Amino acid sequence: MDSRSQTMMREVIDRTLDFVKRATAAPYQAALRRGLPQATAASYVLAGNFRQAVSTSGDGRYATACAEFEKLKGKGLGYRDLGVPAARA
Repeated sequence: MDSRSQTMMREVIDRTLDFVKRATAAPYQAALRRGLPQATAASYVLAGNFRQAVSTSGDGRYATACAEFEKLKGKGLGYRDLGVPAARA
């Protein structure tokens, strides 16, 4: 193996080890666990299973979000315009 190949291989190994260290670090793992309910709920929304998305999110603000959507109906707003106020509810 020539020196250029050895250098490239070493770089790949170093990057891999760096990734493994970061991905297994406690703060990173904790952040993943905190985001899991929202990611799971989002996957249910994308699949069209809204009832499961609501029960998965478990934040208890579904009725408030629906009330916000109702206030905005018929105002000529797009989906993004409707979603932001409801998400803030």
